[in-house]
Amino acid sequence: NLAFSQVAGYTSFYFEEVNMSIKIPKKFEIIPEQEEQKSRQRGEKFLEDGNDVELDLSSTKGLLSIKDSSSNYLNITVTPYDANDETYKQEYEVVKGMVFNSFAQQLDPKNIDTASSATEIDGLAFNKFEVTLKLDVSSEIKMILLSKRYKSYDFGICYVYRDKEVGKELETIIRNSKFKR
Repeated sequence: NLAFSQVAGYTSFYFEEVNMSIKIPKKFEIIPEQEEQKSRQRGEKFLEDGNDVELDLSSTKGLLSIKDSSSNYLNITVTPYDANDETYKQEYEVVKGMVFNSFAQQLDPKNIDTASSATEIDGLAFNKFEVTLKLDVSSEIKMILLSKRYKSYDFGICYVYRDKEVGKELETIIRNSKFKR
């Protein structure tokens, strides 16, 4: 369930599924649900083609997608998930490999850097997987996947940016999010 309100300069959202509140600056455009679903389907096909697998992401629900251009965006999703923590960790490693393999089908692997770490948002620990795609000498795209097994969901936040300043804004939006416990 979604609740939102508008305050000077921001639109605030609350996602009951994960008890998350987030404020989005008005400069960002909210991506309509149909457009977001098409984008998710393209992402699913990208992973399938890059790994010669079939995926079923039909139970994934988009909570919010925003953009300020075609190459700077953020989306938040939840997928019902009830497996144990060890299974989740194993599947997370598989997903990271699939993401790398998919990009390696498009770019020379030497132009792909990845890093894994952990991060916190309002005291909650998230897995962080960062992919840097070097397009040429002066151009790169960053994709950051944050994920967590939370409240019977695989809870994911993905943001992609080409413009480093927009990347900082997206990180600030995420860092300032709050969770009701």
